[in-house]
Amino acid sequence: MVLWIVIGLVAGSLLVLAYAAARTVGRLPELRRALRGAQARRADAEKTQALVADMQATVGLLQARATRTAEDIAALRSERG
Repeated sequence: MVLWIVIGLVAGSLLVLAYAAARTVGRLPELRRALRGAQARRADAEKTQALVADMQATVGLLQARATRTAEDIAALRSERG
């Protein structure tokens, strides 16, 4: 009697495991598609970060040039003044 209960529990567990495995294997194409999309978004984010770094460097150079120009204008005004 106990043997049949154990066999039934093992068989039921194997059926549940097979069902879960079948659903997981069935979703693999969807998961692969989602992974490719996430990788594409990551690549876009990395490109954007590189562009932002270049823009920040350009802004720093423009700020230095603006400061130098303002100093030159102040020096010219003080010479005329």
